[in-house]
Amino acid sequence: MRAPTAFCRVYHGTIAIVPYAYPERSGIVESYIPPPSKGLCFARSLLPPILYSFVIQGLALYMFVVPDLNAIYKETGVAPNTGVNTMQNAPHFPHALLFGAMAGIILFQFMHHRNAKYLPANTKTTQASVIPFVLLVSIAGNYAFTAGITIAQNLLGTDLPTSALDGVGENADIFLLLLTTCVIVPVAEEFCFRALTMNYLRRGFPFMQANLIQAAIFGVIHGTPIAIGYAFLFGLFLGWVYHHTGRIGIVFLSHIAFNSSNLFLSFIPGIDTFFQSTGQMVFILFLPSLLAVAIGFTLLNKSFKEI
Repeated sequence: MRAPTAFCRVYHGTIAIVPYAYPERSGIVESYIPPPSKGLCFARSLLPPILYSFVIQGLALYMFVVPDLNAIYKETGVAPNTGVNTMQNAPHFPHALLFGAMAGIILFQFMHHRNAKYLPANTKTTQASVIPFVLLVSIAGNYAFTAGITIAQNLLGTDLPTSALDGVGENADIFLLLLTTCVIVPVAEEFCFRALTMNYLRRGFPFMQANLIQAAIFGVIHGTPIAIGYAFLFGLFLGWVYHHTGRIGIVFLSHIAFNSSNLFLSFIPGIDTFFQSTGQMVFILFLPSLLAVAIGFTLLNKSFKEI
């Protein structure tokens, strides 16, 4: 028997008309491809985050950050703390982020390309007209969450870490750090969590369940309790957008806008005093941002229903 000259991928859980792959045969065959079990889908969905968070980033930290820590030890004679804050303040921490993110993009783009034809049958494509609404919700949502956390800190009289990257870059190349955290890392994370993890889950779970699971995984890898909270909420939004658009490029833009909006705040004179203040000064940012989120979400939902 001759080797097949072509292969036809079909959706799981659907009746598909599959052409024969052998040239000496003719005609078509109707076949049912059963969906994989939920356990298998969940297990496969964990593979990209594990590869990215532990294997790829772990290798990057070993290559770039461990030599920095060894140099500190040789210079001072005191073994540095190997905690997260010490690693993030290492001069070559941005290089580790860049290496890990680029390696993730290459690997995940390849994996996504191989699995692109397995997208759920109800995945839609949409026009670029929804992009402004997506960006509005992303940026305003970031500001609303940041201001809301500041209000909570003032009320509780405590200082909560709001980001997994708080205090990063004191001894690092700031431009490289910003380029990596605002552009390169968001692209790698979207390939990982939406293009792969979300699609693996969608083969065995309804959309709502798949979205909750991928957002929870996305939140957990961000470390601190507050970061887990905002990453979970943002992950739900990104999964919802990806489900309705089917275009990974739109969620790229959303994630880049979310991360970059923090950079914009840092360049405003007196911003630290503003966020440390209490009362109406904080609400000047919180309430308009919350209103903008509501407006953007409403317009975006309306646009999706019209598709």
